[in-house]
Amino acid sequence: DFESAIRIAVSIGGPSNTIASIAGALAYAYYKHIPKSIIRKALHRLTKDMKNLILEFEEKHFPESESKHALLAIEI
Repeated sequence: DFESAIRIAVSIGGPSNTIASIAGALAYAYYKHIPKSIIRKALHRLTKDMKNLILEFEEKHFPESESKHALLAIEI
């Protein structure tokens, strides 16, 4: 699953942030899903400015997208 792909990538060692980033992109392409718990944890780590930047980007480039609802559910 998506989470296992990330965990295995991090455990490999070396430049784990780079490896995990690539693994995450490939896992999303394969599984077509990121667990909401992971999205929530990642969004909680963002600053208010970063969250606003994401919202602005999504509103401009994906006006009909539901992906911004995950961000809106978290206080910004």
